[in-house]
Amino acid sequence: MVTLIVTSAAQISAFTGSLAASRSVLISGFTLVQEGDAGTWEIAAAEAVYDGETEIVLKQVAARLSGEGKNLITVDGDKGRFFTGKKVLVLEGNVLIRTLSGYSFSAPTLEWNSNESRITVRGGVTLKYRSMILQADRLEHWIESGVFAASGDVNVLWEMAGGPQ
Repeated sequence: MVTLIVTSAAQISAFTGSLAASRSVLISGFTLVQEGDAGTWEIAAAEAVYDGETEIVLKQVAARLSGEGKNLITVDGDKGRFFTGKKVLVLEGNVLIRTLSGYSFSAPTLEWNSNESRITVRGGVTLKYRSMILQADRLEHWIESGVFAASGDVNVLWEMAGGPQ
């Protein structure tokens, strides 16, 4: 089930061109909620443009996956796109991901595939967990299993008591 929520402060403007042109809708204060097996997936954006068919263009994006009353994963980014048929969120710019289990990672780009319950980040990834810092070109995270896979120029720094080792 997918629910579209537009806040009370939202402004919706319909843009129409020629009769042959497709329509798009500009929404301020956008929220999309999707319920699934992994939990409730919510995408919020300061502004969204929906093409009326397959794609929503987003600005100032905050997404989260929650279950059992807890935020399992939160994701923030400057801009992005949500592909409605595929249920895929792609973010760019200052992407930051945090998990309930204490992992945080940042990267220039992110792809969150809801159907596969997988997050893929690319373009220089930094993952932090407790005293470990991992850097790689690409990182995949399977949400349901909690598995991470890093590839491309992988470096790990593990800080021991008393400083870096």
